[in-house]
Amino acid sequence: MDTHALLWWLADDPALPPAARKFIRTRSNTILVSAVSAWEIGTKFRIGKLPQGAELALHFDTVLTQESFEPLAITPAHAARAGLLPGPHRDPFDRMLIAQSQAENLSIISCDPVADFGVRHSAGGVSLHAELRPNECLDSFFSRQSQAEQVSFVFQVNVKIKERAALALRHDPLR
Repeated sequence: MDTHALLWWLADDPALPPAARKFIRTRSNTILVSAVSAWEIGTKFRIGKLPQGAELALHFDTVLTQESFEPLAITPAHAARAGLLPGPHRDPFDRMLIAQSQAENLSIISCDPVADFGVRHSAGGVSLHAELRPNECLDSFFSRQSQAEQVSFVFQVNVKIKERAALALRHDPLR
């Protein structure tokens, strides 16, 4: 799952297409989230593009567990493949997601044009491409939002994280 799709999922944003939302919600599907997404969220926070992203970056593993998502570690093979990808695509986070998808033979939930690299936007016959807002991934999504809208979006994500953590604690049989 690409970082923008993860954020859309956590904030229940309508930018995530219904088919992708249904695919993610189906418990029999394994949803992998790359460690590069934690790196990207932390970086976007640091440079001011994701004003309150630190909370999500710092509790990334907890959020993945709460959502029943599986972490996908970055291996040396992934790193080498990302560095060697051809073409002008310069975003290091997208390059890593593409490399991981290629190496692990995975589909990706994304609105980025990754098909040029042989990466699938579908699984089980379901399109996972975020076509509702073409060419509007994380950077362009935030660049067209006012600072107040960005803070509101990230606040919604953080509230959902805290709500899900509280719910998990209430239903913890070991507590």
